[in-house]
Amino acid sequence: CDDEFAKRKPIDKVWLTKEYPIRSWPLETVLQWHREMMQPKMLNSLDSFVWARLKLDMTTAKKTKFIETVKGLVTFPHYFEDRPRKNVVLFCRLPEHMKA
Repeated sequence: CDDEFAKRKPIDKVWLTKEYPIRSWPLETVLQWHREMMQPKMLNSLDSFVWARLKLDMTTAKKTKFIETVKGLVTFPHYFEDRPRKNVVLFCRLPEHMKA
């Protein structure tokens, strides 16, 4: 592909993805879209997983300045605490079963 063709943005809803640059959005925006789509009125899947391909930009303003060692750990699957709590009702025949 020539550079001028690759700079074009698709105007149709269907296009060859390999011919155009990959679109990207901020993580906050994408997670908000996911929350809206998984609501009971839409897909009703509040417990669904989020699959993400992340690209980290590790560049700095100065070419001679380096970023310090990146430290961190994310466990997969990573559960977010913004889910609604689920209540469970349990009926027991014997009082001993309530302790279990």
